[in-house]
Order: sequence, then C-alpha cells, then structure tokens
Amino acid sequence: MKNLTILFSIIIICWSCSKPSQNNQESDKTPPETPVEKVEVDKTSYLSDPIVKPRLFFFLRNMVVNITDNTFIQYEYIQLNGNQFNYTIVESDRGLMKLEASNGSNQLIHFASYSPSSQFNNREMGDTVMVAGTLEVIEVSEATVEGSPTSLKVQISSEVELSYMSASPYGYGGYERSYDGYDLNEELVVKLNEPKIYNRDELYLKARIQLLTKEELSSFSKEDLAYLRNEIFARHGHRFKTDKMEAYFTRKPWYQPYFYDATSFLNEIEKENALFIKSLEG
Repeated sequence: MKNLTILFSIIIICWSCSKPSQNNQESDKTPPETPVEKVEVDKTSYLSDPIVKPRLFFFLRNMVVNITDNTFIQYEYIQLNGNQFNYTIVESDRGLMKLEASNGSNQLIHFASYSPSSQFNNREMGDTVMVAGTLEVIEVSEATVEGSPTSLKVQISSEVELSYMSASPYGYGGYERSYDGYDLNEELVVKLNEPKIYNRDELYLKARIQLLTKEELSSFSKEDLAYLRNEIFARHGHRFKTDKMEAYFTRKPWYQPYFYDATSFLNEIEKENALFIKSLEG
C-alpha cells in the first residue's frame, strides 16, 4: 500500500510538470494585430503647390475679367494663403483714357493719387474687379507609384465685386462710378504635373504672381534683362525718359505711355522682381 501511494505521488508530480502554465499558454498565443489607424490627409495642403496659384490667376483674369487686346491694366494682384484667395484687377478702356486728356488728344495722363486701397473712391481708378473667396479640394487623382497627387479638382466659392465707370444718366457729359457684384461658384481642374510654361512675352505676367529665378534668366544678356525689367513698368503705361527704352517699347503694339511714373501701379511681387532683375544686370 505504501508503494502504491509513492507511485501515485510520482505520477501526480510528473503530470503537474508536463502541464503548461497559464502564463506560458498566454505567451504562446499570437497577439492580435493592432488595427492601423488611417491618417486623413489635409487636402488643403495640396493648394500650396506652386502650380495652383498661376492656374487660379489665369482662370480668374480670363473668365471673370475677360481680358482682351484693348484692356489696359493699371494694377493686378493675386494672393493665396491656405485655401483663402484674393484677386484684384484695375483696368481702363484705352479710348476713355485718351478722351480724358486735357485737350482730347492722346496725351499723357498722370494719376499720381493712385493707391490700391482707395480704388473704390478715386475717379481715376478705372474699372475694378475684386474676387475674394475660398478653394476646396473636392477630388484628388493620385499617381500609381509614389502616391503623390497628379491633379486636383478644386471648388471655387467666392464673391465678385465690380466697380466701373459709366456715362452719367443726367446728360452732363460726365462719368460716374457704379457698383455691382455676384457670387461665383466654379470648378477648376489643376494638373500638378503640367506647370505653366512662360515664353518671353509672358514673363511680365509671371513677374506679377511669382518670383523669377536666376536659372530661368540665365540665358538673358544684360541688355535683355534691362528690357525685361522695364517691361514690368511698361505694361502699366510707364513713360520712359531714355531714348533707348522709349524707342524699344514704342515699337510694341500693346504699349501706351499714359503715366509719367507707373511705379505705384506695381504690386509687391513685381517690385521685388524688378529689383532682382536689376541685381542680375550687374
């Protein structure tokens, strides 16, 4: 009997040793996978791509303002911060400007009192269009490899304010300023892999919205740089004092020397580009 008791005790001990502990069982189990949390991309960040601002600029000036060959632009500027944008353009009819010369001929008109902040109060401002609103990325097309977006579909929601000169309805022969406005809601597709290519005659437009680079001007001679810098002013009707510049721009069909000094019509980006080009001239 004693031997049976000893044998039974040995069996119990062996069974206990062979049984895996609860802790070991738990450690042998494969831990469940932690669900990967999907990070939502802020689509607004796509609007910081350098291609978006020029695309919006040309869309607004061509669709809202309807630029033609007879459009004389005194001032133009666009600002894009995050998804908020502001676009302002002040234009004048060339024929009307000529009629306003002192003797009715095509003389210079000097609007020294101009400042963008007073555009709704100053008679000489010409027609003004101001567009302010927001951009919303409603669709993103992504590349198959890198995953970076190749195009954006953007919703434009904005208010357009108009201020324009019209003949006086009272028969006095003068003009008065009228105001109007409307809501603008449009979709714009921006292809991020197709940047705007500017030819030589369009660089003055790029100078209004983006800083020029040394690389894109590296092929310009010092003389060509001087012409490009002065074209920034000439496009706003600047009258040149040097015979060389006057002769050069007089040959351009678009040139109209309306102002003794058009510096005040340049936006801040244009001024910075003019100084940059000047530094490259040496």
